[in-house]
Amino acid sequence: MDGGLQALVKRVARANIRDGATGRLFLLVFLLYPAVTNKIFEGFSCRSIGLTSSVLTVDYSVECESETYTLIWISCAVLVVLWPIGLPSGLLFMMWKERELIQAGDPDTVQKFDFVLGDYKASHWYWECVELFRKLILSGLISVFQRGSISQTVLATLISFMFFALSFHAQPFNTARLNAIKICSEFQIYGILLTCVVLQTHQKGDQIAAELLTIDDYGTSQVLLTVAILPVTIYVLGMGVRDVRAQGTGMSEQQGTNGTDEEGEGDETARKTGKKVQKGKKGKRGKEGSTVQTSFANPLLAAANDDDDDDDDDDDGDEEEVEEDAYSILYAC
Repeated sequence: MDGGLQALVKRVARANIRDGATGRLFLLVFLLYPAVTNKIFEGFSCRSIGLTSSVLTVDYSVECESETYTLIWISCAVLVVLWPIGLPSGLLFMMWKERELIQAGDPDTVQKFDFVLGDYKASHWYWECVELFRKLILSGLISVFQRGSISQTVLATLISFMFFALSFHAQPFNTARLNAIKICSEFQIYGILLTCVVLQTHQKGDQIAAELLTIDDYGTSQVLLTVAILPVTIYVLGMGVRDVRAQGTGMSEQQGTNGTDEEGEGDETARKTGKKVQKGKKGKRGKEGSTVQTSFANPLLAAANDDDDDDDDDDDGDEEEVEEDAYSILYAC
């Protein structure tokens, strides 16, 4: 029995270590995912120089018709399958197999996927995969579509607005604050890309000079949109810290109240114990004084006293009833 319990404890400890290590590993993966995805897709982007030649956009020394570029293209294609597409697809597949347990709130399953489920509602268990695919589209796939053109920026703007509307409708996080940060960040990206569209449509400053907003105004608005998420984040963090402090204060007060109640219960127990001792002493004196009388007065009283001696382990109510019966019999005799 002890061996089975020790084996269970070891399995639980190993599961906790595994889940903790997996969570830290995926946190690092999530941080690196957009940058690495962007670097991988840079291997597919070529830029035309003149009428007959094209070079790799990130390295002009590599011609897109050379064997070197062919090797780069094959390597990047394999990496796309393994990293930008393989990571979210594999994660979604593992979670899909256990979606019923996740939605039912199974403790072991929730702990296993806590690194992707911790902040989301049970009904939106898949949302981290949605976020990974969003990063794949905006930081990877969009980079190979006419790099630097207005049409690329317009397409990115439409995609960002779609994810903004999707987040606003779903609100997948389990707290209103996280949902607010998510919606504000999505709107921030949409506003920045929309401003880029305006800036890209005016290649010369004199074309926009007659409009109400100048190029400098659009640049200022882009800067403001970039830093607009900071006040929201600070406000939400402040509210979270305040709630944590309030919760800690409430727990301290509750512990103090429980301690006072326990002291009161201890005093009440001590009083009851003192009463029981006094009753016991009185009962013994009554029994000793009435032994002679009961031996000559009535055998029923002696039987009652004998029964009272055998029932020392009964509760207080039974002892009082026996004593009252004995005294009633004595008075009747």
